[in-house]
Amino acid sequence: MRPYLIALLALAATACPHALFSQTASHSSAANVVTADAKLAHSSAASVKGAPTQLALKKTISLRTEAVTSVWAPACDANGNFYLPDLESLTISKFNAKGEHVATFKANSSPDMPQVDHVGGFVTAADGEVYQLALPHSYDRDVLVYSKDGSYKSKIKLDAGGVWMPSLFVALPSGNFLATGQKWNRTVKEYGPFTGIFSSDGSLLKELQLEDDAYINQQRSWGDSRFTMGPGQVYSSINYAISRGEMKLGDDGNVYLLRWLNPAVIYAISPGGEVVRRFTVDPGDPELTVGGMEIAENRIAVLFHRSREGENVQQEMIKVVDLEGNKIATYGMPMVDGRVAFGITLACYTQNPEQFTFLDWTKDEKMVLKITEPQ
Repeated sequence: MRPYLIALLALAATACPHALFSQTASHSSAANVVTADAKLAHSSAASVKGAPTQLALKKTISLRTEAVTSVWAPACDANGNFYLPDLESLTISKFNAKGEHVATFKANSSPDMPQVDHVGGFVTAADGEVYQLALPHSYDRDVLVYSKDGSYKSKIKLDAGGVWMPSLFVALPSGNFLATGQKWNRTVKEYGPFTGIFSSDGSLLKELQLEDDAYINQQRSWGDSRFTMGPGQVYSSINYAISRGEMKLGDDGNVYLLRWLNPAVIYAISPGGEVVRRFTVDPGDPELTVGGMEIAENRIAVLFHRSREGENVQQEMIKVVDLEGNKIATYGMPMVDGRVAFGITLACYTQNPEQFTFLDWTKDEKMVLKITEPQ
């Protein structure tokens, strides 16, 4: 199979775990729990000491929107706006703090890209601009740039020096980009982990070597079901440790890259591409998997949940650490009628006051935001 087609199919597959029209989180089954190494595996088996502080519902905001078909990785910005992407329509809907629809970002509105096959993640800038990963009908890997009102501005090609499939990226204040994903290796004819700093025009400035890359690539190559669908499968090139991770810009200027492992592995990376530190966030249970990461000021909130294939989420918790990985708090979520009370997607996190916003939906499939606080 050609590298381009593999990359396109793989990126499409990575979106599936984030679809929110079911409380089933199939990517969190016990078979897919990933452990970084023997030392981490041992520590993750330890039980959590003491009951976690419970989160309570503070406010519910209804989103004024038509029914969407495939929601993926919602986000908030510093101004209280909320962004809801729809993979099938290739759009991102923007809502204000009242839940009113104020703008739409359309990938197929770009005159510079005649055909968009698929879109990936997106990030918002302080000035309200939105940057979105897009795959045209070619080998290119592009970032589409939109104004805050949803109008299209420009396209930037992220040139990694070969065929690659980006999974996560951030736009740095300097105008550069930090992105991670997988790159095609012509010698061994397979994808391997890739992380790089790109200039504002998309040229590669520096490739990073991360400590866990060799391990997670080896496990994927061996067909470990915690990392991939296995040999012979259409999506066998996917590495879940990369594609299901998170990447956020911290208030200290560093980028925090999370690998989907148990314990979760987080790298703090400087704007220049130096690995400042590496630390882990241990959920205290080997069957919990990462469900999201958000940063507020000097704190990182990592959502973990437990579910089995084809079943509802059975448990959900948030671990809060500082920017060096020191433990601050553990929060639990109540269950209502056999399902988590606030939804399975952590969309926003603020520190003052400390609030966690979840995306959920009503029985008639209307989207709502549930703002919670520690009791």
